[in-house]
Amino acid sequence: MKKSRAISKEQYRKINSYLIITIGVLVGACIFLGIMLILTNQVATSNATALEASYQKSYYNLVENINNAETEMSKVLLTDDDKYVGELLTKVSKNTHNAQNNLSLLPISINGIEESIKFINQLGGYCETLSKKITDNKSITPQEKETLQQLYNSLLDMKISLNKISNTMNNKYSILENSLNLEKDYNDFTLQLQAIHTNDVEYPTMIYDGPFADSQITQEIKALKNSTTVIDEERARELIAKLFDVDGEITYMGDTVHNFETFDFTFKTKSGNENFAQISKTEGHLITLAGQEQDREPAYDINEVMTRARSFIAKNGVGEVEVVWHDIIASNAYFNFAPIKNGVILYPDLIKVKCSLATSEILGYEARSYFINHIERTIPAFTISQAQAQTKIKSAYDIIGVRKVLAPIEFQEVLCYEFECFYDDTTYYIYVNGVTGSVVNILKVIQTNDGSKIM
Repeated sequence: MKKSRAISKEQYRKINSYLIITIGVLVGACIFLGIMLILTNQVATSNATALEASYQKSYYNLVENINNAETEMSKVLLTDDDKYVGELLTKVSKNTHNAQNNLSLLPISINGIEESIKFINQLGGYCETLSKKITDNKSITPQEKETLQQLYNSLLDMKISLNKISNTMNNKYSILENSLNLEKDYNDFTLQLQAIHTNDVEYPTMIYDGPFADSQITQEIKALKNSTTVIDEERARELIAKLFDVDGEITYMGDTVHNFETFDFTFKTKSGNENFAQISKTEGHLITLAGQEQDREPAYDINEVMTRARSFIAKNGVGEVEVVWHDIIASNAYFNFAPIKNGVILYPDLIKVKCSLATSEILGYEARSYFINHIERTIPAFTISQAQAQTKIKSAYDIIGVRKVLAPIEFQEVLCYEFECFYDDTTYYIYVNGVTGSVVNILKVIQTNDGSKIM
């Protein structure tokens, strides 16, 4: 049997030294990693705190915008002094524009509060229209005053709801944390904001948006249903860079997960305009654009910006379309485009575009209706003549124009004759079923001074 070899004092000393050095290195590494972890957590916490502060600021600015708009609207209803009313309506319009901007900076699923966004947009547009009417030395009619009263009632409801939500947001409420819970159709913060939904206002169908401007018949995305092409966030960012003259960063704001699944971004153009855009994950189409521009003097005519709008639509993978309506409000031009097949306007497939007459820049774009409804259609034959349909129009109405259209009526696509009529200083659109000959819809135009409709 071998004898065990004794360890000398010198060897023992060396082993102890190695152990001490090794333990020292390990302890140092642990301390270093601990410090790095603490610093990383501090940076993450700092970033989260900054983001939460930004969200809180945007939310309370939104509340202030709505409160201010309600205050100014209440004054509108108390006076008949046109000049003062015009000033108040301008203030309301500016507050709604600011409210839209603040909403775009919040981590919300746009589809979850689309009715509220639509109301804010319509309120601002209507007040801007009436303000310009007063500038042109024309008075507000009793009917327009009645519409303002209805708008005010809905705005007051929105203000009360927003302030109730604010009261529930105590110091411990985190918008960021509630926006990260995506187990439902919308994040928790969006669900909270759904309480601001307003009752529908009986405009009559906001025609400065054009006939059937909200023609979403079904929520199935027909145009993209069979596509298997899916893009990533970076590709969506590249698409925005190609479509716009971007200045600086394109900031990713999150995803919208509902009927349309989109990547949401904010960015600024070199002309200084701030924009919010949504790119579909399927195929990578621009679905929504909301931009804001400072008031400037027009430098382009309607035909120049119309050409720009048509070219912009083509870049977004949309087939051939025609302008079916346009309007001018202040220094902006608004267009509705739709496909036309066999001489029939396909209203369900509408695309809306807003252009600056000062820079020709695209400031607004809405293609939801197009992608929800667009399919290859077989247009049925009209079984009654235009003359037969015209017998449904009262003789007191002056008929300005007639078009064949496919119109979204009661969640169905109906073949119609569209009669543009004038009666008692008001324009109406009357729709007569091209198969049965019955009147199926009447729209009443909200008058604007510069607005016109392309026939």
